[in-house]
Amino acid sequence: MANRRQFLIWLGEVLSARDAGRPGGSWQVAMLDLDHFKRINDRYGHLVGDELLRHVAGELERQLGEGARAARFGGEEFAVLFENTGLDEAVARLDRLRRRLGESPMKLGSEQIPCDFSAGVCSVGDEDRHAVDLLRRVDSLLYEAKEAGRGRVLQPGWRERRGRAPA
Repeated sequence: MANRRQFLIWLGEVLSARDAGRPGGSWQVAMLDLDHFKRINDRYGHLVGDELLRHVAGELERQLGEGARAARFGGEEFAVLFENTGLDEAVARLDRLRRRLGESPMKLGSEQIPCDFSAGVCSVGDEDRHAVDLLRRVDSLLYEAKEAGRGRVLQPGWRERRGRAPA
């Protein structure tokens, strides 16, 4: 799986191509953070936490499909860049991934370790001049998802659309 540096390179390429006037379709950026990861590290130890990160990384690569590039961004945070994908489709793909992780917990001997995440997703827009601008917006949505109860994927305007955070 790619790392933060590679993700920032990908994002920079998208922004540069758009600034150069090259058509590039619709791009979405997502930031995911594993819910209650510290509890897992505290209960099972860091080696098990590392194994859970590998489990999630594998599911990200298997489940997100064509046109999605995922990277471990840091700690228990992952970033995804969706190419030629609408915002609603990106949200739906991440929700499917959340359900899949819930259905396939990591096995540790006879025990199963459940995993869920919160995420924010937004479109790469004309106002995004630098990666940091876009990442600030998506990170804000991620923290709104955490504050709204965790285990959900939020996009801009989620309050106006539904009146509350989707579960």
